[in-house]
Amino acid sequence: MRKVLSVLMPLEWLVVIFGVLALGLYYLLELPLPNLYAALNLPLPHLSSAEAASGSTQDVASASSATVKFLLPFLLLFTLSIENYAFILLVFFAWSGLEVLLGRGGDRGRVSWARFGSSVLGRVSLAQIFQDFRFLSAMVLVFAEFAVLKNLTPRVNSVSWDSWLVESDKLLCGGKMCSEILLGWFGVAALDAISDHYIFFLRYVSLVATFFVVAAPRRTSQQFLFAITAAYLFGILWVYGMPSTGPTFVNKELYAFLADHKIGKLQQGLLVSQNEVYLISGLPSLHVAIVMIGSIFLWKISRLLGAASWVFFVLTLNSTVYLGWHYLLDDVAAIFLALAVVWLAKRCAWEWRGFSSQGLFLGLKD
Repeated sequence: MRKVLSVLMPLEWLVVIFGVLALGLYYLLELPLPNLYAALNLPLPHLSSAEAASGSTQDVASASSATVKFLLPFLLLFTLSIENYAFILLVFFAWSGLEVLLGRGGDRGRVSWARFGSSVLGRVSLAQIFQDFRFLSAMVLVFAEFAVLKNLTPRVNSVSWDSWLVESDKLLCGGKMCSEILLGWFGVAALDAISDHYIFFLRYVSLVATFFVVAAPRRTSQQFLFAITAAYLFGILWVYGMPSTGPTFVNKELYAFLADHKIGKLQQGLLVSQNEVYLISGLPSLHVAIVMIGSIFLWKISRLLGAASWVFFVLTLNSTVYLGWHYLLDDVAAIFLALAVVWLAKRCAWEWRGFSSQGLFLGLKD
């Protein structure tokens, strides 16, 4: 039995569970297989901020066959992984080469250069690249499966918790919506910067996931990716139990100031397509949960990277509420979800041992 289970990594088994859940729900609800392009609500804004580029992507998808509509989201998501993979490798090689060049001399330098060269050759081998992209492809599938499952929310449970969450917001923030308080603090002048930060989320997830695949020790990277996948899995089950659409879609007048900005156009696009695409994941905020997981694991690897991620986490708490995507309680629930899946990932004894236990942090010093 253990040999059968070890064929796939724990992360890949979660992906299988995700897929079985999605297919099972579509079968039970007697629905045709999902249009993945619609499910992901492409064009993905993190790939290009240019409206012309987004429009052309939309035109290509609308005019294409069902096969292209299904494959295009994977292509766009893999674009992020390939970009980040190349970027992290280049940074590591440049940094490590500079460290050897400036920090050593004589015979010890020659030994260090040899060690550095062997690590480069090991990392760029086809076998290692295949293993790395096995991790990354699993993450792409997780994101796509989550999007598909999210769009089934109204069919699984049509009872909205928005009114209860509005009251919780007012209770927690002294009779006002929490976003009203943040708007008073930051004003409209900060809107573009906060919007850019919010849209950067998917780039953050892809960059951090790629960093762990390429650079972190294998046990740590498996724990991180397992935690991310578990967060999406438990998150969608939580969404099914307590579905909501989000403050900006419930109280449009309060968020009218967003209308002429790019984040407002994104929200309006969701409203127009809501028959096909469910609005947001609601309670809990997976933006917050995923960034918190990333911050916890990055802090373990590097205090500098961890500190930067924690700053990004605080900004994410602000942007999710300020822009009306989430209620404050969504973010609080996300913190508990993140802590729970990190605890679970670190205590998962089942570790896939299909390849080297070391990432790029090889200790190049002699």
